[in-house]
Amino acid sequence: MAGLQEAFLHFIYGVPFPFLIPLLGALAGGEETIIAVCILSVTTGAVSFPTVVLWSFIGTTIKDSCVFLFGRHFIKYLETKETIRTKIHTMGAFVNRVTHKNYFLTLLVTKFLYGMRVITIFYMGRERMAFPRFLSYNVPVTALWIVVTCTIGWFAGRGLVSVTRVFGDVVYGFSILIFAAIALYALQIWLNKKIVEDENRS
Repeated sequence: MAGLQEAFLHFIYGVPFPFLIPLLGALAGGEETIIAVCILSVTTGAVSFPTVVLWSFIGTTIKDSCVFLFGRHFIKYLETKETIRTKIHTMGAFVNRVTHKNYFLTLLVTKFLYGMRVITIFYMGRERMAFPRFLSYNVPVTALWIVVTCTIGWFAGRGLVSVTRVFGDVVYGFSILIFAAIALYALQIWLNKKIVEDENRS
């Protein structure tokens, strides 16, 4: 275990441009990746926490923009897929009934729901929303979401450090984090399912 940890730390400290870690993490994943990078920042110091926050925000904004532009230009193709068409219809019903076409609120709520973030952006592309208008909603929402997500990651990292000091073994800390992550995803999936069921009954 010690040898594996040393090899991992050697790799992390060897990254020539530390900002690439949160940037690529945000582009390739979601909140789980960003939280993992925050934990890495707190536990190893390989990349500063402000750098994680800034470049996670930039990476998420770039990814959301690409999803929006893709969805806007390929929405007809996407709606040939039954699963995607159903989810987009559900999102439209949710927007009309709950948020009353308040796109800022829609983006904010669905940012924290598992599997709904991308569908929401596809829906806004389907509504033929102008790209600058999308950015005017998505940028502040993303900034808020990043602050919340990175704060969770920071506390998780501090918790891992504390547990490791108490038990002298990082495995205990990771076990607790994995359990917490499973609980968080279970809550997100339940909320997602709840929204879908409510819209189907409406």
